[in-house]
Amino acid sequence: MNNEQLTMKIFHFSLFTFLFLIITTVTAQPPTTYYNTTDGKSGEALKSALKAVIENHKHITYGNLWASYEKIDYLDNTNASGRHQVFDMYSNTVRYFAGNGRSVSGMNREHTVPKSWWGSEENNAYSDLFNVIPADADANSAKSNFSLGTVTGQQTFSNGRIKVGRGSRGWSVFEPSDEYKGDFARIYFYMATCYPDIEWIDNDYCAMTKEDYPTLKPWITSLLLRWNEEDPVSEWEMTRQERTYRVQNNRNPFIDYPDLANYIWGDKSTTGFDLGAAQLHVIDVPEMESDTIFASSLKSDEAGFTVNNVVLPSNINGVWKNDPDYGWKASAYVNNTNYATESWLISPGITLPAVKSYLSFKHAMKFGNKSQLSVHISMDKSNWTELNVTAWPSGANWTPVSSGHISLAGWAGETVYIAYRYTSTATQAATWEIMDFAVVKDLVNDDIVPVGTKGTGQEEDPYTVGDVLALFEADQVPEGNRWVKGYAAGYVPVGATTVAAAVFEQAPDLPEGQRYTNLLLGENADGTSPDNCVGVQLPAGDIRNSLQMSLDYIYQHEISVFGTLERYLAIPGVKNTSDAKYEKPDEPEPDAISKPVLTDGVADADPSMVFDLAGRRQQSKVLRPGLYIVNKKKLWIK
Repeated sequence: MNNEQLTMKIFHFSLFTFLFLIITTVTAQPPTTYYNTTDGKSGEALKSALKAVIENHKHITYGNLWASYEKIDYLDNTNASGRHQVFDMYSNTVRYFAGNGRSVSGMNREHTVPKSWWGSEENNAYSDLFNVIPADADANSAKSNFSLGTVTGQQTFSNGRIKVGRGSRGWSVFEPSDEYKGDFARIYFYMATCYPDIEWIDNDYCAMTKEDYPTLKPWITSLLLRWNEEDPVSEWEMTRQERTYRVQNNRNPFIDYPDLANYIWGDKSTTGFDLGAAQLHVIDVPEMESDTIFASSLKSDEAGFTVNNVVLPSNINGVWKNDPDYGWKASAYVNNTNYATESWLISPGITLPAVKSYLSFKHAMKFGNKSQLSVHISMDKSNWTELNVTAWPSGANWTPVSSGHISLAGWAGETVYIAYRYTSTATQAATWEIMDFAVVKDLVNDDIVPVGTKGTGQEEDPYTVGDVLALFEADQVPEGNRWVKGYAAGYVPVGATTVAAAVFEQAPDLPEGQRYTNLLLGENADGTSPDNCVGVQLPAGDIRNSLQMSLDYIYQHEISVFGTLERYLAIPGVKNTSDAKYEKPDEPEPDAISKPVLTDGVADADPSMVFDLAGRRQQSKVLRPGLYIVNKKKLWIK
């Protein structure tokens, strides 16, 4: 790379130090022992040692990628709303973050090493921040699932940053501009090292093999080694490395020590890597200004909170206790007895800036009713205002639920106290756990409004199918279990894994012992498009048995399901389904079916009241001989 190219590459980053002079800088380098196990190794042994170092990183969910990008891929430029420009290796188009973890219009979360190369399985690689980066949507679409390469034939796309066209081996490739060829090469090195054991597909244009070593195919290895040499690690790469390390808790070794690639795949693959003599690529990287005003996990940390017991029977010592695993925990159930209490957990004074801010926390609850629990705010600890907390635990398990962002905009510039009010009765006493408490400035998100939903995801107010689709579209999918209601509109047949094979009609009966493992919820009963459906996973057991799409009382009927909101069947979905609600057909009255009745037909029967013994409604009045339930009576049809 010549000096002109290097200057161009660093241009996007040139104002960082100037802009953040008032912010403490952090040296971008790994812990002193991070790479110790690689010293003296080469080839396959070196690659295996690096895999052990980097593979056990923090898993970032696909839905949280944009929130992570806001901490990693920001440039110095800001727009009128104070939002930072997005760094994009795929395009020269200037775009700015939308804030609040929302997607940026005209951009995608792009898998540099295509996810289709491992069958799009949603494993750790699916949302690894070193591989999945913000990218121009048009460039992403043109790049498709093509490999890196040199375009030697006709071009089909070019935008000044990447070009797509025919490569020397006869298939389409994408070629980045010279200033980023090394960046892309080092991403490929990272993926081949961190994920050699995933199911790479077997075709010509996939650059990976299923072997632990070398994993990279020979035709791509020579190209990557050359680009790694010609385009050295830049200031931007080292900056992104450190920011990613803070979020994902691992590093790309080929940015810290780019010559590692030669010791694994190149001309030094039989020479031991000398860690002490190797050049470590580091720079001073400024911390982005924190928006956090006050935060604590509350686990083994009272965090200055105090307790005010308004009603406390002499039989018990207290309601609120600080726990190392569950944060602040409240219960008035002692020695197998419920006690009537009222107890407040009150934060220390928190001074809010003269801008919008919000409160968030996680909480879990069982054994009681949320109507006995509430959250309040005050400026004097005497006059309290109840805050609107829309996300509450279901009470069915101990899974913590995020409260979401609770606006504190009405108290901007004031010192406030946040209180958790617990009440109980002699007949009902909940256990309530509060953790991960935070008050955060909303500096760049003043106009961000969370997705409006018709439901809240609670049992008495479930999300609609439209709610779930909107939450996924806006990357605002809540954590924990939620209720979702809709109509059982279709299913994906046994053996298929995506909605490309969806069937929107009643399913045929399966052979004995087999069950359908999913269904598709639509906004209405006759939905016929996967784009307007939510996939529902049916775990083995009662849930799967009771929600079969072959059953008349399921197909095209309204049902509600309870599970985690995650992508399933390649669309927004409900996984780990643990509960369901639906209208079952009337059970025959016991005294009416005690004696079977012989009959020659069912011409006088109401067709809506004819079932087989498995409870399946019969569609025709012309029935095969057998035992049926007709108008709540057991009849033997001859």
